[in-house]
Amino acid sequence: MASAAEMTVSATEFKAKCLDLMNKVHAGELRRLRVTKRGKPLVVIQSDDAGALTVEPWTFESTIGCMKGWPRPVPADHDWEKPLYSDAELDGFLQDTADQIEGNRQRSAA
Repeated sequence: MASAAEMTVSATEFKAKCLDLMNKVHAGELRRLRVTKRGKPLVVIQSDDAGALTVEPWTFESTIGCMKGWPRPVPADHDWEKPLYSDAELDGFLQDTADQIEGNRQRSAA
């Protein structure tokens, strides 16, 4: 909870107390109600000057910020038959992974 005029609740709690919480916002007991899902902001419900409830949905990009701009369009001249990595690059990836696993085993055994 931020203050007496603002409140943050989980989506589960909002589901159970939805009508009561919206009535509190409408009556002015709460200025703003934030609903979160797994700790991430999902939606904000607030009352305007006339008492009407307004909802500010969070955008997809703000919810999944690390994926902003995805999916990227595939270029028209993309060669779908060409492998993403050469055999040498794949061998290097596999060796790096094997080295990391071995290093982890040695650290945990010590």
